[in-house]
Amino acid sequence: MPNVEHEILRSLFRCLAPDAKIDIGLFFEDHVTLVARYHRLSSLLGSLRIAGLPTSLAERFRQDHISALGRNTFLRHALCDCIRLLQGRGIDAIVLKGLAYEQRLYTRPGSRPTSDVDLLVPARHRRAAFEALFAAGWTPVAAAPGFDEPDYHEVEWTRNDVYLDLHFALAPLPRCGIDYDEVWAQKLPLHLGEVDAFRLADTHAAVYHVLHMAIHHFDVPGLYLVDLTRMVMNDAEFAAVGALAQRWRCFRPWQTSVILAAYFLPWWPLAAAATRFGADAVSERIVEGFGTVTGLPRAAQLRRKLEHFDVAPDAVRYLFQQGRRVVREAAMRRLTSRSPEERLGLRKP
Repeated sequence: MPNVEHEILRSLFRCLAPDAKIDIGLFFEDHVTLVARYHRLSSLLGSLRIAGLPTSLAERFRQDHISALGRNTFLRHALCDCIRLLQGRGIDAIVLKGLAYEQRLYTRPGSRPTSDVDLLVPARHRRAAFEALFAAGWTPVAAAPGFDEPDYHEVEWTRNDVYLDLHFALAPLPRCGIDYDEVWAQKLPLHLGEVDAFRLADTHAAVYHVLHMAIHHFDVPGLYLVDLTRMVMNDAEFAAVGALAQRWRCFRPWQTSVILAAYFLPWWPLAAAATRFGADAVSERIVEGFGTVTGLPRAAQLRRKLEHFDVAPDAVRYLFQQGRRVVREAAMRRLTSRSPEERLGLRKP
């Protein structure tokens, strides 16, 4: 049976439907607020005029929208600063996820909250990007085992209450078969007001989005489903994303993501297209459990992760690499006290 959070989430999504049905009053207001904030929907709901929404709840959502607007503005300034730093070293940067989504997919600033900044830079510029950030006062974070290995796909940095995920790939390299020459060749301009950068091509962004959900074992905010329904709006886009997902060996993440989006947002123009996949035991289990604010046990996380590889060799390579990195990280922490910057070979002038 679906849990209470699942049902609250469905009611929150119904507030976004063209013929919005307001049945939030069936639940305790504090519980509704908890679920809305956990799933990052309160800012979006607060940016809209939703007839019939209880006044006190609408005010909470409105305040969340104002807060998201302020935070996103702060993050956008940090993003522009990072892009200028990289451009000063001759490095192109592609803006990923949150701030790129807000500009492309949402009409009102602050509707799409984000917690950090994500940039993709060419892997060949890894060292130059590190040096540019470090010289500007950014500090690397030992956020994951293997972060200091030369083929690790991202490194987290922080400065002044901002976190930056500096990506060199869209996923761990053994995870699938992304064509990075194609990614960079088909990048699109993104105008941020202060600076000009790039974003992913539309189909690339959609495949990366569903892959990101799978990497996080679909224990993700419900806002990600809204993002997906705004990325893929017609049959031609649906077919193009599906074909690319298959070519990049990300089709299972695409399939489950579409089934989730169709279930929670059935007014999505492409919801009917999801029926061609047919819900299997894996997607049914994920749909039923989606919405909880307590998080998944580690065993369930691993199960979902393994269920969303397209081919077994990718799963074997990924498990071997991650297992080796976990063992190495445990040994490093036991044998050395080097800081993240020392592990990356960075020294203050």
